[in-house]
Amino acid sequence: MNTLLAIFAHPDDESLVAGGALARYAAEGWRTALICATRGEWGPISDESLADYENLGEVRERELRAACDVLGVSWLRFLDLEDGSLSALDGDEEQATLEKITRAIRELRPQIVITFGPDGLYGHGDHVAIGRLTTRACALANDANAFPQHPDQGLAPCRAPELLYATAPQGFYPRLIERLAETGHETHLWGIPPEQFGVPPEEITTTYDITPFLDRKLAALRCHRTQLDDSHVFSRLTQGLAAQIFNHEFFRIAEEPDGRPERAR
Repeated sequence: MNTLLAIFAHPDDESLVAGGALARYAAEGWRTALICATRGEWGPISDESLADYENLGEVRERELRAACDVLGVSWLRFLDLEDGSLSALDGDEEQATLEKITRAIRELRPQIVITFGPDGLYGHGDHVAIGRLTTRACALANDANAFPQHPDQGLAPCRAPELLYATAPQGFYPRLIERLAETGHETHLWGIPPEQFGVPPEEITTTYDITPFLDRKLAALRCHRTQLDDSHVFSRLTQGLAAQIFNHEFFRIAEEPDGRPERAR
């Protein structure tokens, strides 16, 4: 079975940068799978009636499962790491995390893996770290000497043909904020300056037109209610405006060790 595996740091990452891709491939009959490193238990809380810091992780897991249902993601696994801790992993904990990701790759044998690249979309430490770990795990999954216990468990080495880093071209999110302001809505992106998002446009190698799946992407984003207050971009973004300016997803093709870009789909 053809498989798309997305590997991200927090609940809502998947919907923000790859919701359209996940919905598209699910509709085409692919198995779509997601690894989430944390439960986002130290993230913002949009409304204190929804959660507090005693139960935010549990609530965000439920939100993620609801988003997966919307997007058609049929396989979900958590790495059970603490929110905010990924960039500090080292030694045995880092090795254990790499083993879990490598195990999943060998189990699912995906044709496409999507994660964050070195930019982390806007420099978020957890995003950068999960991208680095995923990139390393993709290499380990194809190394017969890595985790030698795996073959005895039926997990043979394999190579994911395509590794994509989810991002956006610089200027994409500022334009989104500006267009909403023109409609009379002053909005924000979790308080992060929109100029921090993305990479130079010439670094984008792969763009998906997600127009047929835009409604599912927006619905999945809005499953993450604890993350979206009334003035958030994705609380205010209408279907019509989204169809004009939020109907593409952007990726960079990862490079192999010799510097050759991997095959673009």
